[in-house]
Amino acid sequence: MAQATTQEPAATTTPETPLTAQAAAQSMKSAIPQVLQVVPDKLSLISAEATAVVVLVDSRLPSCNLSDPDIDCGASLEQYPDKGGAIARMQQIERANDPSTPGHITGRNDTNVASQNFVLRISGTLPADAIAQYRQAFSQVVTV
Repeated sequence: MAQATTQEPAATTTPETPLTAQAAAQSMKSAIPQVLQVVPDKLSLISAEATAVVVLVDSRLPSCNLSDPDIDCGASLEQYPDKGGAIARMQQIERANDPSTPGHITGRNDTNVASQNFVLRISGTLPADAIAQYRQAFSQVVTV
């Protein structure tokens, strides 16, 4: 006698919601106790290609100007439409920091990290252990 086989219904998958700069920064804030808040940055001052930019305000940098927040408040997280946009931004930052490039930025010692379609910029005025905290939180939130 042949046994009847039953088929399981096909599993339905819901598409994953894409990670946003705001959501990623909030997750990073949870991992770094010194981050007091996440605030929007002025996109036009960062890069025309960015779709979102947020600033992580760090208590270790009390000179932060909250009326015009930027990387000097702790770190900024820039989001681009795709990985190519993030790579182009990293190249732009590298050129701006290269002393052989006309008009380079002097005196900046920021740390910049890219993954997926995000660029994390960490203020060079933070201590090395704080920079390590940001890098670790970023790598856990924005996975390759």
